[in-house]
Amino acid sequence: MDSTTYAMTRDAKQLASGFASRNQQHVLAARLSGKASSAFLTPPEGSDALTSLSDGELNAILIADTDVLTDRFWVSQSNFFGQTIFTPFANNGDFLTNAV
Repeated sequence: MDSTTYAMTRDAKQLASGFASRNQQHVLAARLSGKASSAFLTPPEGSDALTSLSDGELNAILIADTDVLTDRFWVSQSNFFGQTIFTPFANNGDFLTNAV
């Protein structure tokens, strides 16, 4: 799917119907853990970047989906007697909550 179609389509069902599988698996999220060190010997000028981890252990989750919390891809919005109601149709919020 080209990026323009993806960016302009507001309906998740329409996006799904236009998807063509290439029978390839892709990692969208991964947990990284183990020994780690910074790429910086000293913090870059004007930065508060850490130069080392206190115990050298990394425990992080890397998510390749940059719009994981973009509302239009996981929650529908409706008006109920003047009040906005959000109804999730995907579990992105649950995923983030459980990751934390």
